[in-house]
Amino acid sequence: MKLLLTIGTIIGVLGITGCGKDEQEYKYQYSYNGCDTGEHKFDSVDGLCASLQSDSANRGCAESIREQSFKSQCPGTFVRRD
Repeated sequence: MKLLLTIGTIIGVLGITGCGKDEQEYKYQYSYNGCDTGEHKFDSVDGLCASLQSDSANRGCAESIREQSFKSQCPGTFVRRD
């Protein structure tokens, strides 16, 4: 059975904000088969990586997409958490 993959909104991780500052904002929102994680924003890559692993923070949605994003953005191994 082929699952429909819909990436509704992938907001660029590593969006740089601030005027002349070295501040970075990390954010994402994924949608898969009609299930949406909601938008998440962080001041650090650590916050991003922790959230990507959290089922409860992401409404149990888009696990495979979150895991792929984790592998490309974060150190260590993806471990799904509640």
